[in-house]
Amino acid sequence: MIAEELFKLIRGDVVEASKEITHIENEEYLTPKDVARILGWHYMTVYKKKDELGCYVRIKNRIFFPKSKFHQVLQSGRL
Repeated sequence: MIAEELFKLIRGDVVEASKEITHIENEEYLTPKDVARILGWHYMTVYKKKDELGCYVRIKNRIFFPKSKFHQVLQSGRL
């Protein structure tokens, strides 16, 4: 009985982890120039305010903005 509950718990964790990995791998990323175009800013302003936006990731020393997180920032009105 304990083993069954433990199996269900571990199985649920594995399913959640695999869903998260799949989401990350399928995520679309915006470049700073794309973000600047959307916001009507100069792309250097995006670099300067990247911490204010708070939704960027670094991939091989380049900055990208996950599209879903960027849209959350826009909808929350943090800008």
